[in-house]
Amino acid sequence: MNLNKYFERYARKHISVLRKGGEEALSTLYSAWMDEYEPDLQCTPREFLRLQSVDTLAKMLEQEANEGVIGEAVVVELESRDCERELKLMIKESDNDDVTMTCVEILERKNCQPEVDVYLDVIADSSRSVQLREELISLLKNYADAAAPYIFDRLDDANIELKTIFAEILICAQRDERTYELLNELFAYGDNIPLYCSYIGSYGDERLAGILYRALDKADYADFCEISNAIERLGGTVDYDMKDFTSDPTYQKIKDVNKNV
Repeated sequence: MNLNKYFERYARKHISVLRKGGEEALSTLYSAWMDEYEPDLQCTPREFLRLQSVDTLAKMLEQEANEGVIGEAVVVELESRDCERELKLMIKESDNDDVTMTCVEILERKNCQPEVDVYLDVIADSSRSVQLREELISLLKNYADAAAPYIFDRLDDANIELKTIFAEILICAQRDERTYELLNELFAYGDNIPLYCSYIGSYGDERLAGILYRALDKADYADFCEISNAIERLGGTVDYDMKDFTSDPTYQKIKDVNKNV
């Protein structure tokens, strides 16, 4: 069952209202439709949804997503129900990014503890959308201590890209020697010095200043600035005159810009 077709039919009857009022009118019209008797349902959409089980509502959500648009009505009804088990199962089993994202958002609004291992499975799946993966990374940073043991179990089999993602979560958790070692490894890999410097600075382990100081000698101007900033966040100091950057392209560009300010 997809209720969207009923709303679309209702909206076509009130197209003049939508044309005049735009998005605000659409919201008002949707609210009115929820309490409008629908002959095919033999009740209002709101009453129809209240009669459905959570399992049926979950299937309706999946169907709507597969057909292109998830309606507000089903989402709102699920938010009013005890549906944590069903939504977590959908996150685990569905390969539809919109379904997963919607379930995650509903659970978050209901203050439900996330299924960390399942969320990490989605994050590790490069076939899922960037937006979805970033949303889950951001969410797990709020549950970093709970996520840390699951992440440590996955580190040995993770590539650099995934280790970088894991590090973004781990730096929000309590200090752990494995996080220290991971940050050491990532910085030594050297693929994204600005990003790894930001991780090290945020993590705040003063022992990491040692590898930063050693990297200053070979750093170009851009990396020198990022490394210096991280060192200072760890409580250290840097002599900015220790290297001559007059022939560095980035330094020259910044200098030329400042001249014209």
